Parts: sequence; C-alpha cells; structure tokens
Amino acid sequence: MFSAFRYSVRRLWKSPGFTLTALLTLALGIGATTAMFSVIDSALLRALPYRDPDRLVRVWKRDGNSGDFDVGPPNIVDWRERAKCFQSITASQGLRLAFQSGGEVSSLSGREVLSNFFEVIGAKPLLGRVFRTASSAPEHEVVLSERSWRKLFASNPQVIGQRIVLNGLEHEIVGVHAEGFRP
Repeated sequence: MFSAFRYSVRRLWKSPGFTLTALLTLALGIGATTAMFSVIDSALLRALPYRDPDRLVRVWKRDGNSGDFDVGPPNIVDWRERAKCFQSITASQGLRLAFQSGGEVSSLSGREVLSNFFEVIGAKPLLGRVFRTASSAPEHEVVLSERSWRKLFASNPQVIGQRIVLNGLEHEIVGVHAEGFRP
C-alpha cells in the first residue's frame, strides 16, 4: 500500500504539467461546489428569519404587458375585508428617503409597511417597539434597521423617542429591528 503511494507521488513529480492541471481542476471543482452550496443553503435550505415561514405567502399582480408589480392599497383593503383564506394580510413596499440631519440631506432606502407588518411576520424589535395600531398605517413613526441605527446614530440606545426628518416630514423613532431581519 505504501509503495503504491510512493509510486504515485514519483509519477506526479515527473509530470508537473499533469500534476498542475489535476490540482487546478480539483481546486476549481471544490470552489464551485462550495459556492453552489452557499447559494443553495441561504436560498433554499436555511429557514427564513420570520415566525412560521411555511405559513407566509407573497402575493403580487401580473400585468400581461409590463410584467409583475406589487398590489396597491385599495386591493389590500379589499382582501382584508373579503379573503377568508388568510389569517392576516399586510403589505410593504420599497422607497427612497431623504434623511435630513444638521442641514445635510442624505439618501436612504427604506420600506413603507402597514402597522401590522411586524406582528404578521413575528419580528421583535431590538430596541423600543413596533407600530401600535393594526387598523391603519403608522403615520410619522419609524422603526430603524440596526444598520441605520449604527451608521446614523452610533448605536445610541437613547434614540427611541427622537424625532428625525424624512422626505421633509418629521417622524418619531419608535424602534430598531435586528440586522438579520429584512422586510
């Protein structure tokens, strides 16, 4: 057994081109396999960071001409009133925000959500609270992402209750949600 190993090593040493090709092929194969596993693990195997992820459904409308688009507020209201197949319904949509601080304006990305959004997906805030009323949209209240809290407020735990200006309107910071959570 040991002599077969020594023979193999000698043969590889005598043909460096073949040895290098074999090692590169192995390295590329292992690297590609690791990359594919990472993608499949994060996209398919790992559970979503929400309560009861197997009970969540994302709904959108399809327009035959221009593709998919999100459902508008009138439809959400109709579905809340008429749909009996869902335990609860919430909505969110992405938006760009102009954040004003000390005379400077910076652009942030955010999400506008209905007040029951955090309750439906089971997300608990890292600091503070989420929106109070489940019947209407939270007006002038903000739940910051942990990333924004660290970047804009230097992880200050006293940020709850502070007022900030977004898109020219004053809002009260009511909570900070954990980094792993992404609406």
